[in-house]
Amino acid sequence: MNLEMIGRTAVITGAASGIGKALAIAAAKRGMNLALADNNADALGLMVDELGDQVSVSSAVVDVRKRSDLTAFADTVKGQSIALVFANAGVMRAGTSWELSEEDWDVVFDVNVKGAMNTVSAFMPHLLKQELRSRVVFTGSISAFMASENLSCYSSSKHALWGIAEAMQLELTAKKSPVDVSFLAPSGVKTSLASAPLSGACAESQKEIDGLLATFGVPAEEIAEKTFSDLHENKFWIFPQPEFKPVMLARVQNISEEREPIK
Repeated sequence: MNLEMIGRTAVITGAASGIGKALAIAAAKRGMNLALADNNADALGLMVDELGDQVSVSSAVVDVRKRSDLTAFADTVKGQSIALVFANAGVMRAGTSWELSEEDWDVVFDVNVKGAMNTVSAFMPHLLKQELRSRVVFTGSISAFMASENLSCYSSSKHALWGIAEAMQLELTAKKSPVDVSFLAPSGVKTSLASAPLSGACAESQKEIDGLLATFGVPAEEIAEKTFSDLHENKFWIFPQPEFKPVMLARVQNISEEREPIK
């Protein structure tokens, strides 16, 4: 059974830029109402102004590291029929694993992992009470399935989301709940994900990744359109760039044969 979307609400964290912004625009095109959250008040305000004349839009300035922020946000939209919750907010820190600072590791896991679960924990009670089906979508990464130098912090956070997403789907299935899960795994996307200013030993790595995304990344709009196409088919796995599947398979084969790590 296809997920009903028209006239229902899409909740999106990290909604004011990158993939989150593209998802919001794609949802609005499909007649969905929007509940948008971001920590950038100015950019979020521009999103509300841009989309508010097309569909109903509610918004909140939220720090996903604080569950209380998400709970308060969920309370403001609990009267709506929520079809999709995109746990999308994310950050990247690039650099040699042992040279990244304690603060770098903290912010990546606090936003990418704990922030995602704060989002789910805030909205799940409402989703479970609804009669209509809904879906939680984790924005992961193809990095969840492979290892790359200078991306140990980021990719390990996405490894964690992968495990959470699969386990959560099994939990929801066991409870015969009206909620499902999807794991979105894009590769390089033209976003500001790696643009955070850093100093010290890892600044050059961050700058290099930022340059690669700007030059070779896929437009976020393409990722969003592919995501909604797969959501209409009720897919758990969403791979907007399937050309990376052979790399994933090679890594699994490498592990099964107990060989040394490969790129």
